[in-house]
Amino acid sequence: MSVLKNMLGSVLIAGLSFSQQASAPKVGAEIVLPYRTVVAGDEFPVGIRLTVEERWHIYWMNPGDTGIPTNIKWTLPEGWQVNRLTYPTPHRYDDEGMVSYTHEGQVDFVAWITAPEQLKLGGGFDIKADVNWLACIQSCVPGSATVSGRVTVGSNVVRDPKAMEKLDAMRSSLPKVWQGETVVRREAEGDLDATFSGVAAREGFFFAESAEVVEPGALQPVATGVANGIGLRLKKSPYARTVAKRLRGVLWLKDSSGVERSFWIDAPIREANDGEQKRQ
Repeated sequence: MSVLKNMLGSVLIAGLSFSQQASAPKVGAEIVLPYRTVVAGDEFPVGIRLTVEERWHIYWMNPGDTGIPTNIKWTLPEGWQVNRLTYPTPHRYDDEGMVSYTHEGQVDFVAWITAPEQLKLGGGFDIKADVNWLACIQSCVPGSATVSGRVTVGSNVVRDPKAMEKLDAMRSSLPKVWQGETVVRREAEGDLDATFSGVAAREGFFFAESAEVVEPGALQPVATGVANGIGLRLKKSPYARTVAKRLRGVLWLKDSSGVERSFWIDAPIREANDGEQKRQ
């Protein structure tokens, strides 16, 4: 393990007060299975919902300057696989200059799982997830929970109406896939100029997937004059170990009416001295 990686790990827990005596907050955990029966070879969604006690917070996939990411480890039958896991949009939590990316209250995750093509009809299969988090207020307490459910395999899908309604509500609050245009330029000093066109916005903030790409605590000045979009200046992370080739993360936007939206961004980074602009 490199010295810089050790330093990065130290930064992520710096300023946290871990307590073995403080009462752990109430964090409820449940699995949401919208299908009672799935079809072999198909992909289907599974939700994980955490309900965090008021005033406490847990951390996003990139916790920011301090914190530990919320982690979900799946235990699936042989041949089943998780294709992707969507985290909710985090909040920017500033504690005397230490900026973390956090979740409060109801926290919804949605994963997409694929069942193998060769499965016996009528068979039952267990889906289990071990969830680990760090809950903080004035002190921090680690927590965990195991949630599980069972689906059968059939020739047609069979829905659970109540679970499907809940899962649809969970998905509606998650970041959407960005359909607009993105141009990201790396300047000489390593900062990124990012322009997002296609959705009108007055305010914006970019939550980078990794703390090694964008400095979590830095301000993100908004560029003026972007038609039907927004431009952000993203400061290079002091934790960077390599030169990032892509910008990945969640773009949060607010328009002039106060409507907030968020989008998942995955765009190439071009150097400032490149020729023709590359678009996503």
